Amino acid sequence: LAGHVRACATAEVDQDIGALIDAYRSANGNEGMILTCDGRLFAVVANRRLVHLAAERELAAARTRVERAQRIEATTARFERQVAGLARALTDLSRFIGGNAKQTEARAADTGDRAAAVAAAASQTSASMRDIADRGRLLAGAFAAISGDTLRAKAAAAEAVALVGAGSAQMHGLMRSAQSIDSVIGLIGEIAKQVNLLALNATIEAARAGGAGRGFTVVANEVKTLASQAGVAAKRITAHVEEIRGGIAQVADGQVQVERAIAAMAHLSDTVEDAVGTQRETTGLIALTVEEAVAAGTQIHCDVEAIGATAHSASQSAGEMGGLAGRIRAEADA
Repeated sequence: LAGHVRACATAEVDQDIGALIDAYRSANGNEGMILTCDGRLFAVVANRRLVHLAAERELAAARTRVERAQRIEATTARFERQVAGLARALTDLSRFIGGNAKQTEARAADTGDRAAAVAAAASQTSASMRDIADRGRLLAGAFAAISGDTLRAKAAAAEAVALVGAGSAQMHGLMRSAQSIDSVIGLIGEIAKQVNLLALNATIEAARAGGAGRGFTVVANEVKTLASQAGVAAKRITAHVEEIRGGIAQVADGQVQVERAIAAMAHLSDTVEDAVGTQRETTGLIALTVEEAVAAGTQIHCDVEAIGATAHSASQSAGEMGGLAGRIRAEADA
């Protein structure tokens, strides 16, 4: 029987179809194969059945491959759409970045120019403010000198008021003296009148006495003449005294006006002193404020220079961003 026995492909029954077909192919089977279970005969599978199972397996594999290819194609189409959309988005983004970069560069350059102009203006303003501060300090010193002069003028006005007061008192004394002289002159006039009457009586008595009274008559006439001259002199003195009294009155009025003028000057000196004090304080405050403004201007100059440097850096960064946008557009095209 050994000559009639041929080798036959065998496999365990618990293997899947693929393993069975692979075992059948590796054994070069052509009449079927034997299935065993734990080494014992389980079943015999004919060649036709194996071919049918292999065909079904290949068909299922082909379907699987077709479905996979369809999924791959759909996924590829979706991926291509997404890549195309991403490329368009990157292109738009690069254009947007490029436009913004150009605008930013232009604005940064303009900001740098403006910052330079502002820095120059701030420097010039600081110099002007410094000059104003110096002039303010000089003005404050001038106001201090004016205040000292005003105090001295006030003291001089007070001394003048005292002198005018003393002169006014002397004028009142002169007025009283003039009144006393007027009284004395009036008394002299009365005495001259009495002497004139006495001389007239003496003349009458001498006439009555006849020849014996001639000498006495001459004396009486002389006394009468002297009395008349004394009366005339008294009238002249009275006129001169009246003129003196008028002059004293005018001087007194002038001294009153001088007192008023000096009082007004003293009041004006007080007003000027107050105004000068206020202006001195205001000028000092202005000088302090201007010094603070100078310090602020210096700080502004430094800040503006820093802004100019930042604007220059921003311009360089904008140029780099423009280059980056060009590279992004090139990558998007790629």
